[in-house]
Amino acid sequence: MVAGNGSGEVVLSWSPAVESCNGPVTYDVYRSTQEHFAPGPDTLLATTYSTDLVDTSAAPGTPHHYLVRARDAVDNVE
Repeated sequence: MVAGNGSGEVVLSWSPAVESCNGPVTYDVYRSTQEHFAPGPDTLLATTYSTDLVDTSAAPGTPHHYLVRARDAVDNVE
């Protein structure tokens, strides 16, 4: 995705995690300028309970790649 209109804003949304997850689900959202990147602390953009996020810190005109991982209450990752 590329931030448009010079705003540096990218709107992300994804489907909710499967119902087999235990307890409340959080979503870890990772971002990188590299297409195939390893998610980790240095690429973690946000953690949220929502299935959407507005990235307001994306560099305008720069391609960004995102990965979302669902994590349940006992740290199972999907």
